[in-house]
Amino acid sequence: MDMLDLGSARTYYRQAITAAKLAKNDVLAVYMTGSLAAFEIDAAGDPLLGLAMIDKARKTLPPTAGSTPTAWLASLEALAHASNPHPDEHAATQAIKTAEHAISRTDGPPPWPWVYPFDLAKLARIRASIAVRLGQPSEAARAFGESLPTAQPAPKQAALTTLEVATAACQRGETDEAFTLALDALNIGIAYGSERIIRQARQFRYSTAPATTPTVARFDDRLRSTLL
Repeated sequence: MDMLDLGSARTYYRQAITAAKLAKNDVLAVYMTGSLAAFEIDAAGDPLLGLAMIDKARKTLPPTAGSTPTAWLASLEALAHASNPHPDEHAATQAIKTAEHAISRTDGPPPWPWVYPFDLAKLARIRASIAVRLGQPSEAARAFGESLPTAQPAPKQAALTTLEVATAACQRGETDEAFTLALDALNIGIAYGSERIIRQARQFRYSTAPATTPTVARFDDRLRSTLL
């Protein structure tokens, strides 16, 4: 997935789902099906297929699985609705409410393979992504702030988040701040050889049309270097 070899990524996700089913572990099958849905929504850009995978995961979810899988799947559903070419803000909001309701239940530790509960801070991270997709930079800033209590993500995931923060800053008209953040993320993508981060940085640039400033020019020069 990180190398944007989408066909191979799908193959391995499906193998993992099949293995979980052969092991008769429904919760693991739900986790991998939901992970494939997240892949389709975010990396492959196919939110409709993601929604279909989420529906399939819900039908497999045991009633005793607890609140974390329910909240996680609802958050992915919200992200899918916001990621459509014609975003459905109402459906996204309803799915977020479902996730919040699930989180409000206290039903013990999450089932394996979840290691930590899906809590309000993790949901805030999804809400921030949704706000960016809906063009709501003020709401995105609030949600990013609420997500700070979560554990520090790995560098590549942090870079993807930084690009979303940069997009929100650009939506607020904070061009130099946005492109400074985006350059930091792009440098991480280059350092780690992550095609996914580099593509996201390129999409960030194509989705904006700011006046050329020294900060924007530095970003453009660095982005061009990835093509040489």
